[in-house]
Amino acid sequence: MTKTQSLVLTGFTALTVGVAIGYAGIKLGAGSDEDRPPIIVRGGSVTFQSAAKNPRPGQPWAKENGQEVYHQDSKGKGRPVNTFQLYFVGGIAGGTTTSGLCMPLATTKFVVSYQEGALLPVNYTVEIPATGNQDPTVSGPGITNDTTTNTLTAGTHGQGHILSVKGTDTNNAAFECDGAAEIWAESFKR
Repeated sequence: MTKTQSLVLTGFTALTVGVAIGYAGIKLGAGSDEDRPPIIVRGGSVTFQSAAKNPRPGQPWAKENGQEVYHQDSKGKGRPVNTFQLYFVGGIAGGTTTSGLCMPLATTKFVVSYQEGALLPVNYTVEIPATGNQDPTVSGPGITNDTTTNTLTAGTHGQGHILSVKGTDTNNAAFECDGAAEIWAESFKR
């Protein structure tokens, strides 16, 4: 398995940010592809940051055909990938306390459900397209693109949290992880 990209979904606490920084330091030193840099997704407000090794700011996000879909623009130079391997820190599988902890799994697409206060949850989809340049994509309502920092954001800073991550794994089994403090997604060619 060739790991080429990390994606981190994290809650807004100092502990999870500290764990993410430590894990990122380990993972970035081990075979990262500069054309497929890690994507960091944080709660509080939903932030998708295309981060690369310092001091590079990462790959820019490109908007697709005027839609609310952005892809990490490797300009065709990134290694081909077709799967995410998800790892969870905390969280309950299936949304109940009797289902156990969320276990690692492989998927090509997952949905992050985000909520601010009493507002209805909003869904953001992260996927690797089956065809084309296979740059990981993010889609959902209200996303803004800061081209200076290569960051996509939605929501109000510090006002929300990640509710769940859902999808179907590569064995066609549905998965759900509720309340995870952090989710890492490594992209690779299966």
